[in-house]
Amino acid sequence: MKTSEAIHPPDMIRLPRSPRWRIGWFLAVNTLFAALFGLIDPSRAAEGGRTIIGSVSSTDTRNMLQGATVRAPALNRQTVTDNTGRFVLPDMPPGEVELVVSYVGFGDQRQTVAAGGDSVSFEMHAANLIVLDKVTVAGEREGNALALTLQRNAGNLKNIIAMDAFGPVTFMNVGDITARMPGVAYEIDTEGITTAVAIRGMASGLTRMTVDGMPMSPVGDRSPHMASFSGAIFEQIELTKGQLPDKSAESLGGMINLKTRSALAMKEKRRFDLNVAGRWAPPFYYATEVRREHPLHPSIKLGYQEVFSVNGGDRNLGIMANIYYAENVNARDLMVYDYQNTTNSPAYVYNFSASTQYNNYHLITGNIRVDYRLSNATQFYATATWNQTDEPTYKRAQMTLAAGQTVAALGPDGQPTGTGVILPNFTGAYTATRPITGSTLTLATNHFTYHVKNPTVVFAGEHQASHWKIDYAASHSIMETWSASGQTKPGRRGSQLSMQVPAAGWALRYNDHHNPTLVPGGGPSIYDIANYRSVQMNVRSTETDKTASAAEANFAFTPGTPMPLTLKTGLSYRRNTRENNAAPVRYNFAGANSQLLTGFDVPQEFDLRNGVKFPWLDASATYQQMESNPALWVEDPYFRVQQNLTLKNDVTEGVSSAYLMGQGRLVGRLGVIAGIRFERTDTSATGNVRRQRLATAAEIPNPAARATYDYANSVSTKGSYDRWFPSLHFAYDVRENLKAMASWSTSYGRPNFGQLVPGITINDTAQTVTMNNPAIGPQYSKNIDLSLQYYMKSSGIVSVGYFSKDIADYIITSSDRRIGSGNDNGFNGEYADYELFTTRNIGSAKVNGFEAEYRQVLSFLPGPFKGLDVTGSATWLKTKGDYGGTTTREGSQIAGFIPRVYNVSAGYTHRAFTGRLLFSYRSDYLNAYAAAGPRNNYTLARKVWGVQTTYRWRPNVSFYLNLDNLTNEPQNYYRYIPSQISQVVYYGPTLSFGMNGRF
Repeated sequence: MKTSEAIHPPDMIRLPRSPRWRIGWFLAVNTLFAALFGLIDPSRAAEGGRTIIGSVSSTDTRNMLQGATVRAPALNRQTVTDNTGRFVLPDMPPGEVELVVSYVGFGDQRQTVAAGGDSVSFEMHAANLIVLDKVTVAGEREGNALALTLQRNAGNLKNIIAMDAFGPVTFMNVGDITARMPGVAYEIDTEGITTAVAIRGMASGLTRMTVDGMPMSPVGDRSPHMASFSGAIFEQIELTKGQLPDKSAESLGGMINLKTRSALAMKEKRRFDLNVAGRWAPPFYYATEVRREHPLHPSIKLGYQEVFSVNGGDRNLGIMANIYYAENVNARDLMVYDYQNTTNSPAYVYNFSASTQYNNYHLITGNIRVDYRLSNATQFYATATWNQTDEPTYKRAQMTLAAGQTVAALGPDGQPTGTGVILPNFTGAYTATRPITGSTLTLATNHFTYHVKNPTVVFAGEHQASHWKIDYAASHSIMETWSASGQTKPGRRGSQLSMQVPAAGWALRYNDHHNPTLVPGGGPSIYDIANYRSVQMNVRSTETDKTASAAEANFAFTPGTPMPLTLKTGLSYRRNTRENNAAPVRYNFAGANSQLLTGFDVPQEFDLRNGVKFPWLDASATYQQMESNPALWVEDPYFRVQQNLTLKNDVTEGVSSAYLMGQGRLVGRLGVIAGIRFERTDTSATGNVRRQRLATAAEIPNPAARATYDYANSVSTKGSYDRWFPSLHFAYDVRENLKAMASWSTSYGRPNFGQLVPGITINDTAQTVTMNNPAIGPQYSKNIDLSLQYYMKSSGIVSVGYFSKDIADYIITSSDRRIGSGNDNGFNGEYADYELFTTRNIGSAKVNGFEAEYRQVLSFLPGPFKGLDVTGSATWLKTKGDYGGTTTREGSQIAGFIPRVYNVSAGYTHRAFTGRLLFSYRSDYLNAYAAAGPRNNYTLARKVWGVQTTYRWRPNVSFYLNLDNLTNEPQNYYRYIPSQISQVVYYGPTLSFGMNGRF
């Protein structure tokens, strides 16, 4: 086995990393803590022994209220209720004291109680300001109030939103709800599903997500696949933008946390929830032919909660269980154009493809949560979550036109001569080729499946005394991903087939990029299967296994100071693993073309628009043909072994961290949080690399043995890096409902797992070796956040904010050095004097942004207008960077940053009816940077409208009807200039309907 220590990146972090700096920061923090300790009042500490315990609930929904502020004004003491609505005020003096309970959207409640007496209970009544009608959906209103209350109480900058903040969401996709939060932009896949979000301009690959604060295994590289998480089993989305030292610093843009609900947070004994819905492609809207053939698919959610009294306790055991099943059918109509690499206009099209695909996406999500309160000071909870996605019928067919990038010369007679392929009469809307070598048409059909299983378990505990609090948690998440050609059932296997017509001329007219037309340009007929060559079948089989394990423990101490103060420290450890295995097989067709089986069952939109029919091969029938008549299909054993070895690799990453943090309230209205976090990351990976000189067939006649010799060369790499992450946060209550926040923090974004895998690409002609670097460091950012937030009594908010990110250690691939000679050169003596390219940290970027948010129920309006509510958010970015060079690029020259994002929602409620109009806008942005300007690819601006309606039949039963993508807005892309449309994707509108019930 070869072993090479990966190259460590240069230290590009602008914040000093010397021991002197670390000591200086620790001294500053400890000096602050020591000064605050000096304020401890011994006489007050001696007063301990009397405790007030109570709960706060809502009379409207019979839910316990989390985050309610409980104050003892005469003693300048206050606390907030936990996630079960309970509060504890320790060390209270003897005698009676008046308590005041406040909650956004509710009127204040006052009650005089005696310390050390019986448990006290507060029942909150909704304030008149937000009561729209007797049948107003109290649960939705209360959910928004809870989210705003928690956001208001936070000592750092975060946004919190209830899952039902925008009414029933189609498919209950977490990504669709998150995308409406300030500073967030959605990213959709080729099927129109929101699968990722970008936060504050940071690439979606840098977005991190946790569930109840604990990590989960991502479907992709590191970022979560948002569609794999159904909002049906969560209560809130929490987006942290100013990261505290007690949480992972791995959040370059922000950290998303999905919060589940505790059964102890309800006042009744038992509760059942039911949602039954359907998703329909209406015939009066555009849809692909295959979508019209499969128009309707279901979803259902069942929920159960119950509270028990056990072991002498009162309502101290809560059990919650949910299960959700949905089918999300999508049929994509996609066209892709690629243009001549030139700044001149017009530029010809040298590659064009049109494809239609059909995919029935099945999602099964279930969770169980058990909460147990052992005593007033000790409680535990455990959760088990199961996410499973299945795509059993992923079918796609694609037609591709390709031409060599050479323009034909015209002879004296005006006819093309030489070997140029592109005819010189091209325009900005027309390209034609000659029927010669270099002009081809390729047909490909695919039928494969994709399956993901993701179980996760979490256990957590909390112990609290008068001045101390200890909490801990552990989690383990597994992600098993498997993809194959078709289903494993007999007769349902599939394959990936391709065949090509060589020397086929074609003429493509694209005045309307959405509806191009094709005319054959001479040569063999592209509609006759007898003219197709290079017929190949690939059968895929890939498996990826991931695990994410985590454990943390936190210790908090609250001394008896005149000003509230909490000192906190803790340790955590995370371990992520990924193992890839693959066994794809390739076959070459050896029979006569008349034996090829046509009849692919997904109608192609390009064929229908042009009135033609290509000889599409049947991916499933062809696989069965290969099994029944293997003489027609000859396996390529070299490919099988090569792919198996090349795609086999594993990665392990361990992250150890510790922190020190202090949180206090100075001069009454000013809250301060300061601290520092240390994280160390250790990585190891193993993979196979290709030999410098491949064996010849004469040397090793057996193809499989030859591939083993060429690629069975195992390489192991190790790396590590560490960082210190200080932060300082201020929160000032300007007035009762006006809050100003400011923070300075540090965070980072880790490199993708793919960078950690041993693997090299050798170019013997250029004498270069490109190697991944497991020791690569993260991108590091120094962040400034300013925010002004006004909270309304009617459960609303108006906020404006500014943020700045100074990012160092950009990750790019660059030349490292020439490889030396000798067996100790890291490559067992091979590749001497080759130039080594490595992925490194280099370059910088600067991001300045503004955010605004407005949410309000307009209950102050007269008469029927008081049923109006408005929600809106906006984000503006201004960026610049250098890509490691001396030239500064700005705005649209920086890849991945979306300059403007807007979201608006306007709703109206009258009696049992609620209607809502939703709008989202995402501006143009550069999605892929190329040194050659004409190769830059941009995502075109997109405007999406939606309509939601709800009718509340009974207080606990409602019906809804939603229409998504009202105007059938496609997603377009362009290359270099907007007139050069590079990609057009149609998804089609969707109508969903359903019933929600609570019993």
